[in-house]
Amino acid sequence: MEQIIQFLEEYWGVSIAGGITVGTMITFIIVQVKSILLNNAKNAEVTQVIKTFNALTEKHSKLEQRYIALEQKHQYLEQVNLATFKALSFIVVASKLPSEDKIALQSEFAKLTTVAPKVIEEQPLEKLPVPETKDVVAETVQTVVQAASSLLTKYIEK
Repeated sequence: MEQIIQFLEEYWGVSIAGGITVGTMITFIIVQVKSILLNNAKNAEVTQVIKTFNALTEKHSKLEQRYIALEQKHQYLEQVNLATFKALSFIVVASKLPSEDKIALQSEFAKLTTVAPKVIEEQPLEKLPVPETKDVVAETVQTVVQAASSLLTKYIEK
């Protein structure tokens, strides 16, 4: 090590070609090696950030697809509930139950139309094009209740 220090002290300012000296060459080599190492470290960080971003994008895509599937399932179940409600209403009206029981059941159905379910407001990342069926369901329920109550009043009045 001592020999290297003596060599550098002796030849540091010696010109190699033109204005380039031994000291300039050694300093240039050290600076270049440091810059290459720093560049490699920054490239590794950037690569890691890109991988993280791609993973998050893929996760968002999967969540969005799952949200759409759940929304479609929810709409289907609303339609099933609506059809079941209609069928039960007509079965009650056509049944051989006493009129008092029919009226009690129809009043229970009427309560369902006035009670609005609590909807938790979610704000998805982007608005998805999903048609709303809540108004259609409410209108159908009200129509069935009105038709059933008019049928019952017609039978009660006779």
